[in-house]
Amino acid sequence: IQWLTNFPFLSRSLREFWGQRYNQIIGTVFKESIFRPLYLYVPSRSLLGLFTFSVSGLLHVHIVLIVFDERSSVLTTFACFFLNGVG
Repeated sequence: IQWLTNFPFLSRSLREFWGQRYNQIIGTVFKESIFRPLYLYVPSRSLLGLFTFSVSGLLHVHIVLIVFDERSSVLTTFACFFLNGVG
């Protein structure tokens, strides 16, 4: 059984926060379904991390649009995840 979080406030970096401490179930899903399969074709971990965060951002934008019908938050929602990927 995997825990949802592992004390994310103790993280020393963004990589540790997203990769090891925050929402470990979704992190595992993204790692197994996006990051690792594409790593066979794109050897840049930084580029794949940015792509994975972009996919996560698009999924969150979809939720913002469908569930909340909030068009004004689309850009800021996506930018949050994209910038975390850059970081």
